[in-house]
Amino acid sequence: MINDIYNFDFTRTLPPALKENPEMLAIGKVISEAMRENMNLTRNAVIYARIDELPEDILDIIAHDLSVDWYDDSHDIEIKRQVIKDSVRVHKRLGTKFAVETALSAVYPDTFVQEWFEYGGEPYMFRVIITADPSNPEKQREALDKIHFFKNLRSHLEEVVYRTPINGEATAYVGVKPVSTYMRINTEVKLYGMD
Repeated sequence: MINDIYNFDFTRTLPPALKENPEMLAIGKVISEAMRENMNLTRNAVIYARIDELPEDILDIIAHDLSVDWYDDSHDIEIKRQVIKDSVRVHKRLGTKFAVETALSAVYPDTFVQEWFEYGGEPYMFRVIITADPSNPEKQREALDKIHFFKNLRSHLEEVVYRTPINGEATAYVGVKPVSTYMRINTEVKLYGMD
């Protein structure tokens, strides 16, 4: 038997005189078993490295403890895991293009931000391109809330463009509601794969 930290046998460390004492051997075995149990429990203390293994209720607690303000209990477990994994990097870069893209990409893959100088807009303006279905107003509101939370204070959202890959026939309904004096929302639906 290997005498390592997870399989420690305390009786092997006893001096020869005590190894022959049955009471000392019994105490040594009890101590060895208690140490093995404690070492197995220490695995539970490693949380961040085990996010992909943890159950959903623990993920909800971790998100609260890490102050992941953009965490949503209603998301799928894989999205929750990705949001928690990205949380430290996003917190470090709050107020940057990276933070907006990373936070939105967990829920909306293929999302990117274009700064004003990248598309010829007005200074301090930016737009967000999201590849997702634009028909759910609740999801649109969620995306806007995340954008406003992560952007820097001097920059203003000019537009949100939704790109939706659609196969076959589709009906698109578009609605716009003014949110602030600095924002215009455009919805762009592109049909991919259609002739």
